[in-house]
Amino acid sequence: MYVTRNQNVLINCTATKPPFGNYAEFLINGHTYTSLRISSMRCLTGNKNINCNRGDCQCSPDGRWYSIIYRINTNDRVITFKCVMKYNDFGEQSDEQTSVILDSPALKLNQGIYCNSTKETVLSCEVSGELYKYGFAEWVHRFNGQGIRKLNGTVVGNLSFLVLKSCGYQDVGHYICRAWNDYDGHVYWATRKTTVKVLGPPFIVKKYLTRNHTTVLSAEFYSNPEPTCVQWHSPAQLIINSNRAINNIIRTNVNILMYQQSVHVNGYTTFISLENSTNGKYTVVIKNAFGKIREEFEVFDTGDYQNIFQYHDSVEVS
Repeated sequence: MYVTRNQNVLINCTATKPPFGNYAEFLINGHTYTSLRISSMRCLTGNKNINCNRGDCQCSPDGRWYSIIYRINTNDRVITFKCVMKYNDFGEQSDEQTSVILDSPALKLNQGIYCNSTKETVLSCEVSGELYKYGFAEWVHRFNGQGIRKLNGTVVGNLSFLVLKSCGYQDVGHYICRAWNDYDGHVYWATRKTTVKVLGPPFIVKKYLTRNHTTVLSAEFYSNPEPTCVQWHSPAQLIINSNRAINNIIRTNVNILMYQQSVHVNGYTTFISLENSTNGKYTVVIKNAFGKIREEFEVFDTGDYQNIFQYHDSVEVS
């Protein structure tokens, strides 16, 4: 049997009938590691009789099996697991297993990547360790736990490179690199992830216009970093908050497409409420540290109309 260093392994001790005292002892390389026993329907570990955490150890209600989780952090090349149970009628019974310890492939991945929205970005993943026959799986792109796409990297020796040709808002999220190592027919995997954040000018996701007693112009947008200035302009001048025109900006969730996958991101909505609006073109200008975007709304007097909206598929920067 092969195990990998720093791996958690389950050690299970099972018998056809409960041992004396409902007690089982676990040894690692000939030395007592811990013990389990059942008392008053509780599974207790060690000499201090601490209650078992189900993630670390368990006892069966009938007292016939006991199990622990052991993390292999020894520098030895082999490890021996042993379980001992005692009985009044036929004494001590034990079972043991010896395993060879392998170093699982180790991955080195560039972390916390910030990219500009127009520049090429390269992710690199390096595998090292006791490599016999090894390779890489596809890169996986995820956002907020949602799978977006799988990508083939360019493999050169023990490195896998992933090139984001034009790093845009669709590329935001986690990128997962997976490598495998085959030792004597046993395949061991290692996984690491990095985060890509895109810095660039804002872009508008959706705009809409509502007109009844007042005219409301709204735009949902995404911006990283956060917007520094949002201005609305009438056909003749910059609009300043007053009792006839109220300009607001709020944080909200907006829905965008990432490679045909619909995802929710933290974004913004800006809107302006106008009384006695004049027909013509109104403009919103949204700025952040990396640039600005300008969007026009055309207001025309054809009676009352509501929820005239438009989705945006591309970014317009000016």
